[in-house]
Amino acid sequence: MNDKQKCLVRPLTAAIAASLAPVTAALAQDQNQDQSQEGDRVLEEVIVTATYRAVSMQDLPQSIQAFGTEDIARNAFKDFNDVANALPSLTLIADTPGRYSVKFRGVSTGTGEYYTDSTAAIYIDETPVTFNSQQLFPELVDIERIESLPGPQGTLFGSSSLAGTMRIITNKPDPTEVSGEAFAEYYGTKGGSGSWSVNGYVNIPLVKDTLALRLVAYSKLDGGWLDNVYGETFVQPDPKFSSPGNNAALVQDDWNEYKKTGGRAALRWDINEDWATTLTVMAENGSFDGNAYEDPSLGDYQIALFHHEFRDDDWWDTSLTIEGDLGFATLVSSTTYLDRTITYEWENMIYEQWKDSFWGVYYGFVLYNSEYTYGWIFNDQTQDRFSQEIRLTSEGDSRFQWMIGGFYEKVHDKWYYGAKNPDLMDTVMWYYANYWAYYYNYYGYDVQYPLAPTIVGYSFTFDRTVEQTAVFGEVSYDLTDKWSATFGMRWFQFKRDTLDKNQFPEGLPPWGTFDTDGTYTSKGKDSDTVYKLSTQYEWADGKMVYALYSEGFRIGGDNSQRAANTGLVPQLYGPDLAKNYELGMKSRWLNDSLQLNVTLFRIDWENRQFSEGSVDGQWWLRGTVNVGSTRNEGVEIGFNWQATPNLSFEGNATFLNAESRAYYTFLDGTEIKPGDPLPNAPDKNYWVAVDYTTPWRPFDGTLWVRADYAYGDSWYNSTTNAINRDPAGLIPDWNNTNLQIGLNLPNDWTITAFVRNLTDEKRIYQRQDNTYATDWFGTTEYAFFDSVQRPRSYGINVRKHFK
Repeated sequence: MNDKQKCLVRPLTAAIAASLAPVTAALAQDQNQDQSQEGDRVLEEVIVTATYRAVSMQDLPQSIQAFGTEDIARNAFKDFNDVANALPSLTLIADTPGRYSVKFRGVSTGTGEYYTDSTAAIYIDETPVTFNSQQLFPELVDIERIESLPGPQGTLFGSSSLAGTMRIITNKPDPTEVSGEAFAEYYGTKGGSGSWSVNGYVNIPLVKDTLALRLVAYSKLDGGWLDNVYGETFVQPDPKFSSPGNNAALVQDDWNEYKKTGGRAALRWDINEDWATTLTVMAENGSFDGNAYEDPSLGDYQIALFHHEFRDDDWWDTSLTIEGDLGFATLVSSTTYLDRTITYEWENMIYEQWKDSFWGVYYGFVLYNSEYTYGWIFNDQTQDRFSQEIRLTSEGDSRFQWMIGGFYEKVHDKWYYGAKNPDLMDTVMWYYANYWAYYYNYYGYDVQYPLAPTIVGYSFTFDRTVEQTAVFGEVSYDLTDKWSATFGMRWFQFKRDTLDKNQFPEGLPPWGTFDTDGTYTSKGKDSDTVYKLSTQYEWADGKMVYALYSEGFRIGGDNSQRAANTGLVPQLYGPDLAKNYELGMKSRWLNDSLQLNVTLFRIDWENRQFSEGSVDGQWWLRGTVNVGSTRNEGVEIGFNWQATPNLSFEGNATFLNAESRAYYTFLDGTEIKPGDPLPNAPDKNYWVAVDYTTPWRPFDGTLWVRADYAYGDSWYNSTTNAINRDPAGLIPDWNNTNLQIGLNLPNDWTITAFVRNLTDEKRIYQRQDNTYATDWFGTTEYAFFDSVQRPRSYGINVRKHFK
């Protein structure tokens, strides 16, 4: 074992030893009893609905990981980061609470892809809630199951399931009995503020066996641990401006505070033995103050920023699901509507001062010089999404089974994005902007002179509507009692209608666009078909091998007409396609006490979509292009071992090799070559956990101890950094250890003490490279900002379940 491997194993060994120390005597006392209780070692069957049928996870011919209600509580999953740690096939970029980007199996073009669609799909029940860099992930309260489906899932889950899909399934109303749960938690953070959460649910039968209401509510505050310390700008502004040149007014300890409040209400009506309907409404508000980054040059967990940053995220969703037994088939109709509003402001001092210095004078014209004041980025973003899906699924014990469905979705996105400078109207830029406004106005263009007062130095309005229509289906046939095959396909058609508008500053169209007021519109339409084929063979009881071919896709679209007019980006870009090949084994051994699943996979990602950036000073030149292919191949391993009735082990691991298979040269001259690594594609990730439970006789309860350890290899955060093997863009490897000691008491009380990030590791989620500016000004301050995980946290939670 080399030194690096020893370093990885030691934290886990220490955690396991610490967790088992209090109960060693109890383990010895119960040993004889354990040996006589072999039946208690049988693993429970996990039922999933990843194929829209309720089947055992072990009978499904594809890679899948699932966590049920008890798993979520036992693992103390607090947020998306905790879930992602236990899913090595998934890479999560989480630079800010509530702002997530999800990658499966290394299918990624980087962390800055805000204009292309996500490569991974997220569902809450029947509702698609997929975004790109701001994936929606609800608070994990009263959740029935989380299903992670790595690999293309295009036939069933449509666009953006190019590389995988995650499904969050909520618990549904139960008309047979009253039940509920209340949960409270408090924890402290090393060097930070206190945090708390309170949540719960109640299930109320309104009409016995017919009508039930389930209510969920939650509220939490994650205290800050990052400090905003004193700093000064690169260049001091003229005293006539309001900008003081320092951030003294914003110095604050523990300023990265995150609040979340939300709830869910579901009403289920079992109309008769054959028909039922469920109406669900969910709503959530997330509010983040401060910034989630540190500046390594200033010390641990410190940064110097010049604007009070914030992010507010409000969303609500309503869905109506109708289920009917038609005798020959089950009918499911799902109608959903999602509305989301995101508002944020980020400081922009570094770019503003660099821009003023670098572009101050251009061919004798003062174009951008704001005289070294500073400002901030803002974005007001909305999305509303309507979707309708209808499925018919065959019933009965026939060897031949089938499912057919139709899907429609209409998504409307709107952004109002830009940069603000409080001193804009006192700068040289404002003087020259009014000069051009006079010029445009004099020659008859619809430009106001003088310009209306504003502090918006740049604005970008983006308005897009996308409609998708699809027909999909699957058929399966049992060739023998042990051997079966499945075929699936999905035909889809999409239409995009896009408007984008640039003004610089607000009210003044950029050069060459004054005849359009800076506005361009475009439309696109296309269709395609994706396929799935699998076969599985049960070679012994509880042991199955399978082969799978599946496809995933993202829909294509259109670029800005202004950008297309340059000839540097196309007017239309096509869908990209992931072709997935899997060979897998799912098995149980040792009298069903050991579960071992292994998957070998290869993904050929063709015609992949990239976002092209500006070139030669054309900052507005942005578009999506189709670029070559990649090959992502590797192995996934999952195990669960109930070693004794009291002691269990589980774990997941992914080993990956992802690289380019084609040449492509970007507008800025960066060249992709065969063999170049992909971003967000670590070579290996793994997660292991050990759990021990023993009777706690003094309290007539149960004592349990659990430790888990996660490790992730290093990866590059952008395509450019991966191509150049740039160490500045290499996110270091990481590890995280958690420890819990819990006591289950009579009357369904549970008390748990825990330590998260036991060894106080500093994991970097994302790195922002500002060296373009710091090199220009000859300083090391502000060169890199690292988004880092919370230091060691320790606390207690109390849970009460009632019926």
